[in-house]
Amino acid sequence: MRVSVDLARCDRNGLCVMAAPEVFQLDSGGLRFIEEPDEELRPDVEDAVASCPAGAIALLDITTPPASASGHA
Repeated sequence: MRVSVDLARCDRNGLCVMAAPEVFQLDSGGLRFIEEPDEELRPDVEDAVASCPAGAIALLDITTPPASASGHA
């Protein structure tokens, strides 16, 4: 999974930090986050996405495309 944050929309209220402190940190430099957290943190990240009043956080699934089955070289 990949976390994406629109920092222009983020109002830095810290609800994401409360939901997923292993992924999000808020300090004097602004919001910091882990872009590709461990999959075991997915429930907490989903809570962070849902709790963001600005809608600034997105959770993207990272998938590896399957190898081409067309047989073309």
